Amino acid sequence: MKIKLVNSDWQCAHIFQYICVSAISLVADYLIYYTLVVKAMISASAASVLGYSFGLIVAYVLIRNRVFKNGWLENQKKIEFLLFVLSGVLGMVLTYGTVRCVIDVTGDCVNLAKFFAVMVSFVVVYLFRKLVVFRNA
Repeated sequence: MKIKLVNSDWQCAHIFQYICVSAISLVADYLIYYTLVVKAMISASAASVLGYSFGLIVAYVLIRNRVFKNGWLENQKKIEFLLFVLSGVLGMVLTYGTVRCVIDVTGDCVNLAKFFAVMVSFVVVYLFRKLVVFRNA
């Protein structure tokens, strides 16, 4: 029982770290997204992909150094980065599709569209990173 509690505490701390890093990455993502949409430079769907790409770069640096430090690919950084980028592509596809669907249904609710996209992408990408990219050896 004591071991389970320690493991549970570690899991909570780990998830909290991931959420904090994700929040920082989301701020970077959203600043790019919102700026491009408000300035009417590109569509909300396209802006969501560019914002997500920028947030992905921020996320990799922070996640690699703060959250998942000793994964199964510790000595194979290129493969690890490739899988991380693949998780980002998965997130971009989910983000694009979610924003597109919400905009199609609601009209110009760009904030609502991004909110739903963040929720969907966060859960799926976290699971992929935890279970595939940075899994324990």
